[in-house]
Amino acid sequence: MKRYSDDVDESRLQEISKKLIECAKFTATDSDGVTSSMEIFPTSLPNYGDGALAFRLQALVSMLVVLIDSVTIMSGHNVITISQTGLGAIDTTLAAHVAEQVMVNLDAATK
Repeated sequence: MKRYSDDVDESRLQEISKKLIECAKFTATDSDGVTSSMEIFPTSLPNYGDGALAFRLQALVSMLVVLIDSVTIMSGHNVITISQTGLGAIDTTLAAHVAEQVMVNLDAATK
């Protein structure tokens, strides 16, 4: 979690979301010449805080499927990022549960 002195502009999440949609499929080649195929999928979550952005990055790297779930929540002057990674499979509901608990804890801490 990053805390700023002023409230953050949640419209930035919308800008990032648009860019992710524009670049939803891409490839990358490392210095050894290994090419990875990547795809970004939007993920639906309740609207936590002032705004939230969630997505899954799925990469095919040398016959392995690498998954990354990422959630960014803006709430007042706080920016919270939650991520999890795995090979082949990850718990698709974990990020939502963690986000919910983080917001409960943030709410309790700011009262």
